[in-house]
Amino acid sequence: MKKFVILTYGFTPPTDEVQRAWGEWFTSVGPRLVDPGSPFGRGVEVTRDGRTELTVRSPSPLVGYCILNAGQPRGGRVARP
Repeated sequence: MKKFVILTYGFTPPTDEVQRAWGEWFTSVGPRLVDPGSPFGRGVEVTRDGRTELTVRSPSPLVGYCILNAGQPRGGRVARP
């Protein structure tokens, strides 16, 4: 079985609705969830031109990850958000 890293990006304040949606998503992937991951803290983007401090206010910041076991994706999707 293949493992897929699901990266989440774009910060949304954790309202009750957002937390409920994440809980439903984690329930829907069930035993395929290998690692529930963790939110990322502050980061740094390093390029040839230098470094940029990243925050949740950065454009489309990566904010977390999780790892799933999955077979061949159907229609290009491993998991529905």
